[in-house]
Amino acid sequence: MQTSQLAIKIRDIIAADSDLAAWTHAQFSTPPEVHLGMRIDEPIPPDDYPVVVIDSIRRDYAHRDLFVVSFGCGVVNEAIEVVGNKQTYTGLLQAEDMRELVCDALIHGRFARIDFAGHTGQLHFYPTFISLFEANIQYRKLRRRSHDLSE
Repeated sequence: MQTSQLAIKIRDIIAADSDLAAWTHAQFSTPPEVHLGMRIDEPIPPDDYPVVVIDSIRRDYAHRDLFVVSFGCGVVNEAIEVVGNKQTYTGLLQAEDMRELVCDALIHGRFARIDFAGHTGQLHFYPTFISLFEANIQYRKLRRRSHDLSE
């Protein structure tokens, strides 16, 4: 599989995920935008949030079927919950929940073996919150021996 084909497949799986869409509708009254790439010189407009950005895809040429994909899940939310001496930025929690839903969508897509390299960080530009993570995606054509069918 070419890198571009994998990128489009990942984008389409995330965009079609019903759990992610239901959650963003409940939280923000809109489905998520799914961006394959972004402009470095121009931030994503607030109206495009919530957003999932597939930021980069790197192929491991030592293992031709292994790709490392970087993602960002972003929300805009000005809410701050204050209870006594505790303060919680709601957007931070929402960005993390959205990250988990994107991970679930990729797993449920059943198109490859996926290992999550973990949460790689957060970007906070209040009221914008972005959760960053990477996934190791190992794609191989599946063949059935009895009929030699390939995906």
